[in-house]
Amino acid sequence: FYYPAKNRAERGRLSRALFTELMTGLQIAAEESAGDEPFLAEFQRRGFFLADCLECPVADIVPGLREGTAKANSHALTHRYGTTILRRIESSYKPKRIVLLSTRTRHLIPLLQQAGWGGRLLLYHGLPLHFPHPDNPGAQAQFRAGLSEIVTRPAWSA
Repeated sequence: FYYPAKNRAERGRLSRALFTELMTGLQIAAEESAGDEPFLAEFQRRGFFLADCLECPVADIVPGLREGTAKANSHALTHRYGTTILRRIESSYKPKRIVLLSTRTRHLIPLLQQAGWGGRLLLYHGLPLHFPHPDNPGAQAQFRAGLSEIVTRPAWSA
């Protein structure tokens, strides 16, 4: 996400979709021809920070894991790595607010609430935002609207 591509086409398909949808949903605009750097600078200036729950791809942790089985294993991964994730949030990231992206992170909600992060957890109708497939424009529009809604709530103060 933080790699400043000179041309959006340098990004992989999913990376490009994530970058574009986040910037659009957060209403971050910059000169497209300038590459990604102005977008990233504004993203950070506004106090946003994007991090994965785990430092390595889930498929590296659970060999043979495929997208279809990820939902079934997300609870087990949260149970196994939840304490590490929470420790990283509290000691390294120290965010003002947390937005969970992906329905697979729903198992983190009780963990974060029990640790006192409930009031700083920005959820969409009580759930994490679902990041849409790049080929689903309707879901992409819903993602952007949901992201915009939760980060512009009065409780959010960047």
